[in-house]
Amino acid sequence: MNKYHLIRAFSREVGLPPHTFQTAVRITRAQRLLKQGVPSAWIAAQLGFADQSHFIRTFRRWRHVTPNEFAER
Repeated sequence: MNKYHLIRAFSREVGLPPHTFQTAVRITRAQRLLKQGVPSAWIAAQLGFADQSHFIRTFRRWRHVTPNEFAER
């Protein structure tokens, strides 16, 4: 199957492109871990972010708060 055809088919079925879907899954898992008190650095490493700052930027873009602010709420 052609790469672009696969991306279009995935988007049609799921409603999101593959990378966006993957990021959504990571952020959802991160939220769960933050509620359990897991440190951001560990979450970033375990969920496949390049580093902690990448995780924080991505989390803020999706949730409009930093991971620490989210955990404190």
